[in-house]
Amino acid sequence: MKKHILTLDETQRSFQCFAIQTQLSDYELAFCINSALNIGLERITDHKLSKETEEFNFSAFMYDDEMRLTIWSLISNVSHPSMRQIKQNFQNVLFDELETSLRIYLVPDFKGIDYWLMIDCEDVDLLEEIKLLRNQHGISSIMKVDIHSFKHWSNLLLY
Repeated sequence: MKKHILTLDETQRSFQCFAIQTQLSDYELAFCINSALNIGLERITDHKLSKETEEFNFSAFMYDDEMRLTIWSLISNVSHPSMRQIKQNFQNVLFDELETSLRIYLVPDFKGIDYWLMIDCEDVDLLEEIKLLRNQHGISSIMKVDIHSFKHWSNLLLY
């Protein structure tokens, strides 16, 4: 009997990744993107990442565009603590240390990035959409990133 071995090239997905810098909160940014592109990003359960003994949560939004066969995902690059972590750390840490001890980055290679916009699509040109987003008030910058150029790209995968 023949053995079939899957390689990484056969399992890679075709998606585009955009790094966003903004002062907007997650729901404000999702509303801004929805308004500009006429899509419907909706809040989904937080993206969870376990590191050592702690679990970190990253806010996430998703929209499945069935007409264009495209899935849009917006993921925070900075974690927000769970209530369990706050209770544990509250007893052991002073207030000024609490904030910094509970935050990690989804992609540590890009600490200056606030959010990731992932677009899972088959060879769709998104030039017009990105131009619209660049002109939105509240979005400081948006740039396309080759996800395979950094180490922790697999942290971005929601499904």
